[in-house]
Amino acid sequence: MRFFLLVLLLFFSTYFLSAQRLNFVYIQSEPAQFFSVIIKADTISSSKSGYLILSKLTDTAYQITISFPGQNWPAQYFTLDVFQSDRGYLLKDYGEKGWGLLDWRSLLVQYGKRSNPIANTQGKSTAASDEFSDLLAMASGDATLRAREEPQQSGVVSTQPAAIKVLPDSSQQAGILIEQPVKDSAFQNSAALIEKTAATAMQAAHPEKDTTAVLYTSPVITNPRCSVIATPQQLNQLLATMNSLTVDIKRVLLISKSLQKFCLTVSQVAVLIEKFDTDEGRYDFLLEAWLYVSDRSRFTDLFSGFKNPEFVIRLKEMLQ
Repeated sequence: MRFFLLVLLLFFSTYFLSAQRLNFVYIQSEPAQFFSVIIKADTISSSKSGYLILSKLTDTAYQITISFPGQNWPAQYFTLDVFQSDRGYLLKDYGEKGWGLLDWRSLLVQYGKRSNPIANTQGKSTAASDEFSDLLAMASGDATLRAREEPQQSGVVSTQPAAIKVLPDSSQQAGILIEQPVKDSAFQNSAALIEKTAATAMQAAHPEKDTTAVLYTSPVITNPRCSVIATPQQLNQLLATMNSLTVDIKRVLLISKSLQKFCLTVSQVAVLIEKFDTDEGRYDFLLEAWLYVSDRSRFTDLFSGFKNPEFVIRLKEMLQ
């Protein structure tokens, strides 16, 4: 009898623990747009680039309200069904249909309602807290999970060509020759030879190949979201943290947090995608990387990493 009761207790304990699985929902606005979410009377604000995570969600349906502080758009009401899975959504404006949440996996769109189906009382603002906070903060260099300052547009690429100066001293030497003209042709030829020799010497002292090398090694940035590219040190730190994770969705969240601080080149994305174990993880990662890759012209080269070609088709449809 005691054995039977022990087995019964173990069964219900296992069932209870499985029912209490905590999930999270990731929401990213496209294009980047600051927004806030009201869930269970708590208000959670996104980063300025339009990114947030709703964590510690149990298996149930949540009524959420998405608003855009300082904008003319009305509040939007959605229902999030969270059952034994983590979800990712893209928040987009679909024109006449209004705002919608696009599920990254199913590609289904849930359009928001402008009238609140259930009275939702706004409570105090809270910061998100989950088991990934320490890892995310370590990888991104930011101790907070929500608040994020956008990197300022430094215009490094546009200002580099301006730094290339024409040799200043050659004009001064030319001016000296003009101020002291010589009528004799022999002296004029000598002066021209001296001027040419001086210019050649200055070119040797300041070779143009150094400037050209700098321009060629600088990454091409065509994405308006990007102003800063991840350094080799930041990439290595991100890789080291990813190695400590065992689930692809956690790796996606880690990278998503890091991309609020810098962008990636296609070559860097190719290195990171090797750390994912499943096509689902690669799919979620490339959807996130598309928003923060510096040059999208070679992004399709990354599709070769999928083992199942159906994910390539889904990804192309999503990126359209």
